[in-house]
Amino acid sequence: MFLEKTDPNPRTGVHIVWANEKVRPENLLPAPGIQARQEILPEMFVVSLEALVCMKLVSNHEHDRVHLRDMIDVGLIDRAMLQTLPAALAAQLDTLLADVGQ
Repeated sequence: MFLEKTDPNPRTGVHIVWANEKVRPENLLPAPGIQARQEILPEMFVVSLEALVCMKLVSNHEHDRVHLRDMIDVGLIDRAMLQTLPAALAAQLDTLLADVGQ
């Protein structure tokens, strides 16, 4: 993680995640590979929505669940995504979808 010297707050830092590596040894899956990206501008890439959802489900912290609920609320995530996820992650997302009434 890169932090500001004058204000070393992790909330405003840049968190580096290595492609195809587990963030923590106990994580179910590694971080997505470099192929799980989308080009949003010429030569500017971001992680795909599906890969981001997987990362949030694998991490499964409260702030990750809040982010997922926000994405559900604005229509970025729906039940169709359940079919694209590994079973364990699909079960977690199913619970979140049910919690928000979907």
